[in-house]
Amino acid sequence: MANCTQEGSGPASVVFSSAVENAPSDAEIARLVGYTLSSWGARAEAAELFFGVLEKRPYEPQSYRDLATVLWTRRPSLTAMLYEAVLAGNWDGRFRGVVDIVREEYALFTRAWQRQAPRSPLAAFLADRQQALSLTVPEVDLRVTMTWNTDNTDIDLWVTDPRGDECYYGNRNIPSGGELLADVTQGFGPERFQARDAEEGVYTVRAKYHGNNGNRLLALTYVTLTVATHVGSAQEQVRHYVVPLRD
Repeated sequence: MANCTQEGSGPASVVFSSAVENAPSDAEIARLVGYTLSSWGARAEAAELFFGVLEKRPYEPQSYRDLATVLWTRRPSLTAMLYEAVLAGNWDGRFRGVVDIVREEYALFTRAWQRQAPRSPLAAFLADRQQALSLTVPEVDLRVTMTWNTDNTDIDLWVTDPRGDECYYGNRNIPSGGELLADVTQGFGPERFQARDAEEGVYTVRAKYHGNNGNRLLALTYVTLTVATHVGSAQEQVRHYVVPLRD
């Protein structure tokens, strides 16, 4: 599988002073800074910002998911509550893709916590909720989910397999078995790729900025990648990456 690396961009205080403090009521700026901090590994600071975004934009399921993603098993009870809120909400139709991936990520989170703390009360609760909500994730070797921070933006997911074949919106199925599951052109995504029986080697994941359908302009768009490997097996791993689209 592909190895992902990220470069630091300087102290977190630079972003706080230049963006959040200059626009304290702008949730989109706060979300942008939160993604920046998350990409640097400053998850506690990112969580603080995402909590503020959630207070200002509780009508977007992405607000709950952003916070859950940076908390994950660090604050498991709060992560579970955030996922529950998304699944219980009545959202605008253009956000249905976010709800779909939250169902999968809630199942992945449940398994991760049950392996980390199998005898905890939360593990028992999550097992009950998984059954009640019918939370499942297909057993596949590789599953990539991409979302982004700017609303009404069309970003395309391209995945190149070890053979060099490209899977994208114009070529949704490749000979090695990889397939593009969703091509979303509004909201915050998602776009998803999976390979049930992934070939050994390097998979290259790219995000291509196609266009902005909104009436607002932010300085930078970030994508969040959730990469799940060996899903359903004892070797299952879930990794989260936050990457800026600089071009």
